[in-house]
Amino acid sequence: MSPTVMSSYTGGRYAGLELSPAAGRVRRTKGFRMLDLVDSLASMCMKAPAVHRRTLRFLAGIVWCVVGLALSAVAVYWLVTAPGNRIAPLLIGLIVGQLVYRFGFLRLARENKARISAQALGKDKVCLFAFQNWRSYVIIVVMMALGYTLRHLPISRLYLAPIYLAIGLGLFLASLHYYSGAE
Repeated sequence: MSPTVMSSYTGGRYAGLELSPAAGRVRRTKGFRMLDLVDSLASMCMKAPAVHRRTLRFLAGIVWCVVGLALSAVAVYWLVTAPGNRIAPLLIGLIVGQLVYRFGFLRLARENKARISAQALGKDKVCLFAFQNWRSYVIIVVMMALGYTLRHLPISRLYLAPIYLAIGLGLFLASLHYYSGAE
């Protein structure tokens, strides 16, 4: 029985491993790289759900919109139920939200749209989880942990509301860019 070389799904490259079923061993061949091995194993073991690019942009917009509205709703609830002056925190949240949108989330939404359009050229569908890059998923986890921590600290909701409103408004406004047909 002849040895076979495990091929990577990235098109023409080899994982650099020679599998010899008769001998029951694996040996390195010239050009071995760990990334090639990971690519090969990923292509053999896991098939990610795929959707059309337009659908992915729409789903990304929905996710950003829902999260933005949820954060804004929490902030408004805190402002409505808080004693004292509620106008100043509301105005601060709205103004900072515009800045967060303009100088933060708008750029991210544009980059995400461009990445979705550039992925897997020649293929009809792209990975469902590709509307964010992997670093953004790490940032999302950190932000969720920070939000949880802030909510459980002895800080008045009146001071937290502008932060939640600013991030929520920025996310909601940036989500609108996912729905436009332009790249």
